[in-house]
Amino acid sequence: MTARACLLLLVVLIGTRPAWAQAATDQAAEQLEPLLAEMALLAATAALIHDAQGRYPATPFELLSAPVAADTELRGITFADLGLSADADTLRIVYLLTPTPETPTERGGAVLVTRIDDGYTARFRLAHRDDADFSTRSLPITQADLLRVRETRGMLCLDLAHIRALLADGTLAQRAPYLSEDEDGLTVEFTAHGGTRSVGTATLTPDP
Repeated sequence: MTARACLLLLVVLIGTRPAWAQAATDQAAEQLEPLLAEMALLAATAALIHDAQGRYPATPFELLSAPVAADTELRGITFADLGLSADADTLRIVYLLTPTPETPTERGGAVLVTRIDDGYTARFRLAHRDDADFSTRSLPITQADLLRVRETRGMLCLDLAHIRALLADGTLAQRAPYLSEDEDGLTVEFTAHGGTRSVGTATLTPDP
């Protein structure tokens, strides 16, 4: 896959100011970076399976029992719920991470993995909510100053050659969600909830 920008779109709750200071947008973007890791490892593992077998895994067992799931460290993630729906061209994954004392909120998402040309893309949506047994109220994903991120949507590029190189180095889990050789990293665009107008941008790049 040729190097190209991978776009991360964020929908936010807007406070009282029409535009945000760059420091707040940079901080919010940095806080979001680790929240993308589980989604990225799910997508990368599914893409590697499809590339090797010519089809996507159809069940959580097929996904997690594949040898490559151990290599990507996907098996180390604890899911409260994991659902897969596949056809010849795409795989949709819906997941919910098991809450922990450190992170009691329910963190879930949906990922659509698609083969394009000689690579794959992963379109995703992430959201946080209260315990579904008691409430379905959505929670901010992160907050910086008055900037409250309500929902995260976007697309990652999955460069299999780059992913395999990270696997060989044993650094895939640490480098996620940077799964392409795009030196520009991830472009983060903040938009108002219910609108499309950009109120701030930031760029995330992997650590050296």
